[in-house]
Amino acid sequence: MVEVTIYYDRNLNFMAELTEGVIDVVVALFDESNGQLLSYGYTNEAGNVRFPPVSSTGAVRVVVPYLNYSQVVSESTVIQLRIAPRPLPGGIP
Repeated sequence: MVEVTIYYDRNLNFMAELTEGVIDVVVALFDESNGQLLSYGYTNEAGNVRFPPVSSTGAVRVVVPYLNYSQVVSESTVIQLRIAPRPLPGGIP
């Protein structure tokens, strides 16, 4: 089982809250040994996507293309990806 949560940390408390989830972000699982796509899904309104156990010949790579994120994981993993707010520029030239 792989569970991924993507959230925009609006209040800067480093915790994923139900109102901070980023919706409709693609998350894909690949077989690390041969690069085959095993499963993919989209985050829900809470920023979560959960994959049941997948059969692979080796390790599994979790990829979130929108955030340029890629990580090899074990069978049961929970990943939280925080998007930090940034200040807007002071002026536009």
